Amino acid sequence: MPSDGGGSSVAGPAAAEISAPVPVLVDGLRLRTAGNLNGGVQGLLYTSDQVNVIAASSDLDGGTWYEVSLPESSAGGLDAGSVGWVYADYVGTPSVVPGDGYYGPGNPVAGHN
Repeated sequence: MPSDGGGSSVAGPAAAEISAPVPVLVDGLRLRTAGNLNGGVQGLLYTSDQVNVIAASSDLDGGTWYEVSLPESSAGGLDAGSVGWVYADYVGTPSVVPGDGYYGPGNPVAGHN
């Protein structure tokens, strides 16, 4: 269960690397402004959406949160390039691809044009 407190960093994609797109596994997943339950809700993600994992952080209960970006506009109306946090259990497992740390309009990750 996600914690409402802050946490510490855990192993995630290295600087200048992000994941290949991974699927959202549940409908109504909240994209938050911080990696905990106190983070404001920016919008909702659905199973038709995919995200790129930028970083990972653990909360006080040991749960993992991912900082993600949206490679495309979401079914919930969030713009491509939006960045926020999701609880890791609700998205697919990321695999890292080389890049410049940003995936969005006009700036695709190398090999993902």
